[in-house]
Amino acid sequence: MTISRPDDRGRHVQDADEAIREGAIRWLLWLRNGEVVAREFDAFERWCAQSVEHAEAVYDVMWLWAMLGMLGASEPDSAPELDGMPLVH
Repeated sequence: MTISRPDDRGRHVQDADEAIREGAIRWLLWLRNGEVVAREFDAFERWCAQSVEHAEAVYDVMWLWAMLGMLGASEPDSAPELDGMPLVH
């Protein structure tokens, strides 16, 4: 169980962290659909550049997906790598 704590503005930090993580997941799912145009990718890069937390969330989600892919791979050599995705960490 995660307990949130209020930040200086009285908002709950957990809520902000969850929103950023949710944003990272949505962006990465959108980018993986393969029909992304340059302006959408530019918007993703701007979102990542908004804060260290945004960039770290993207990296963390990509890392988790890679690890889950390795767990689900039938052969160790067939596990997906992060090389095919842009790292913004």
